[in-house]
Amino acid sequence: MKKPIILSVFIILLLLIGCHKRGGQITTTPLETTVTTPNQTTTKDSTTTNKPVITTTTQGITLPDTIIEIDANDNGPEFAGYGLVATGTDALLVDYDDETRRQILEYLFKDNYGPEIKLLKLEIGGGSNNTNTSVASHMPTRDIENYYASYGWKILKEVQEINPDVKLMGLHWSLPSWVKTPSDEAYYIYKWVDGMKRVHGIDIDYIGGQRNEEEPMNRYFTIELRRLLDENGYGHVKIVGGEAVYSKWSVADLMMKFPDYNAAIDVIGGHYVSPHYPNPIYFQLNKPIWESEAGGWNGEYNTYGNFRKFLINYVNGGLSGLQTWGLSASVYENSWWHMIGIITAKNPWNGNWTYYNQNWAIAHINQFGDFGWYFMKNASGRTAIEKSYFATIKSPDNSDYSILIETFEAKTDEEILIKVNDNMPKDKKVYVWSTDINATNHNSIFVKVDEITPKNGEYRYVLKPNRMYSFTTTTGQSKKGLEVNIKPDTFWSPNYVEDFESYDIGHRPKYFIDIEGAFEVAQAGGGREGKALRQVAIGEPIRWYGAFTDPYPYTLFGEPFWTNIKASVDVLFETNGYVDLAIRASEDAMKEKLSRKGYYIRLHNSGKWEILKYTLNQQTKTNVKKVLASGTINPIPLNEWNTISIAAKGGSITAFLNGEVLTTVQDYSYMSGNIFLATSGYKYFQFDNLIIEPFN
Repeated sequence: MKKPIILSVFIILLLLIGCHKRGGQITTTPLETTVTTPNQTTTKDSTTTNKPVITTTTQGITLPDTIIEIDANDNGPEFAGYGLVATGTDALLVDYDDETRRQILEYLFKDNYGPEIKLLKLEIGGGSNNTNTSVASHMPTRDIENYYASYGWKILKEVQEINPDVKLMGLHWSLPSWVKTPSDEAYYIYKWVDGMKRVHGIDIDYIGGQRNEEEPMNRYFTIELRRLLDENGYGHVKIVGGEAVYSKWSVADLMMKFPDYNAAIDVIGGHYVSPHYPNPIYFQLNKPIWESEAGGWNGEYNTYGNFRKFLINYVNGGLSGLQTWGLSASVYENSWWHMIGIITAKNPWNGNWTYYNQNWAIAHINQFGDFGWYFMKNASGRTAIEKSYFATIKSPDNSDYSILIETFEAKTDEEILIKVNDNMPKDKKVYVWSTDINATNHNSIFVKVDEITPKNGEYRYVLKPNRMYSFTTTTGQSKKGLEVNIKPDTFWSPNYVEDFESYDIGHRPKYFIDIEGAFEVAQAGGGREGKALRQVAIGEPIRWYGAFTDPYPYTLFGEPFWTNIKASVDVLFETNGYVDLAIRASEDAMKEKLSRKGYYIRLHNSGKWEILKYTLNQQTKTNVKKVLASGTINPIPLNEWNTISIAAKGGSITAFLNGEVLTTVQDYSYMSGNIFLATSGYKYFQFDNLIIEPFN
């Protein structure tokens, strides 16, 4: 009888040893792991939380199926955190008063305050549409440089003041007409980097090594850009290669084939990645790989979901950074993509803006690590039972670590065990921050729910479903960004006069959002003293493949809900063509075009005038012009000022020239909207003395 007993004991010991090894192992595919199911506890305030159980793994205690081992020798790629792409939707943000704009940007970028954005990627303008708006060029011609063009430099400058640790990046969508070769393009982008530093003191950290989503890869441009940066004191500026949306990782294939191209690129970026993760062979290049643009926010996409996406990207694809479009929803409410931004700031005239609870998903990442931290490959993966994703990051000196965990699809509680090895701070106190993704009040959002003192470097924790967790040995996290007083939203009355005299030459005037082309303050022509608004995008630009407009420079202004108003503006022709002034306008979009809906007075320098209505044809995807009235006057000389006006009351639309009524028509298609100013092409035209007033 002794042999069977001994054999049975031996088998049991083998099973116990096997269970212990299985529980402590972290398997990866490429980074998968394991977890268990524990009990739920309730705190004294009756809110459900995870109460940690601190214990050792000896003395026959049952181990969870997921054991996360924190070891200093576990090294992965550099953590790049969560960044944002500022392109097209941010124009009105800079028009807020200084105090309110500072309040907004501190909420977004200040350390341990709000989302704490790690990287801001700004569009380098080319004077053409990027999807919904146009960003002016810093070099509309090879001989003209204007580093005050558009509005992006203002955002970069203030962000750098608020938090110098934020990484700043530029990427171009379109190019001005004079750029003909890869060398021209490299020079154009280098000059922007140089201009930001020389003129504004802005240090650019990263630059796009490819025009946004341009394919195939422009290898010669990237190599030439690297040379110009290196030879002119900007060798520290890192190039992000790729930025492709279709052949997402073709840049990596070329990097493996061409050593000079590989040497020029510091980071590989791909857009809208899942489920097309990079081939594992690309990691042999030893370059960080990011999802350098992903989906937007604010009603269009779930920000909590992007926390999970960040973890999935690393666990399934090895991606160490994520940037989403966009920064702020700061365009008019009837604009295309007006909802894209992690905050809404489209009312600079009254100072009202809005933030969202979902932004704390970003804080759950960015307040728990920095550039210079590193992922821990073997301490990242999925839990065993509920298959929740988690990723661990550590400080460069191995003095701190953070574990980020999501349980969005978990059905039940699950216990994990964390084991900290001797080469990491094994007995350092751990703080647990949590968000209930179903909560609507701030008491359950981004809350420090526990403090744990490990015993012999080990501690257990019960994960609950529908949570974001951030475990950390660091301190200082907060949501002080909520402690702001936001001004009420009030209607912008249609009483406005703009003579452009308060702006410096080359600047964008407030409340104007260019949709195509570029409109800047300039010295007035035609013998007039003072300043005017001038269309300065000259020649057909090199347009982004996804541009949503006709080649027709125009700029949008005013309250989308203005109804019975009269708009007047002085116009000057520097060249032959026509100019437009529109009311009750909008830039609503269809699949491939931005509309120009509204009522227009169009004046040609030939002397022809028209009252027009634009509509959308959904079948042909074109803007359709309907002439409601027309006539002819004497030809208008170049460089002569004239005043055009258009007014609406109910369905009556009246056009004026130099104060005299041209005609009145009846049409009830549009009852409210913005103001448009437009020109017939990429030529110089001027506008001055814009007046908006009620018309009753």
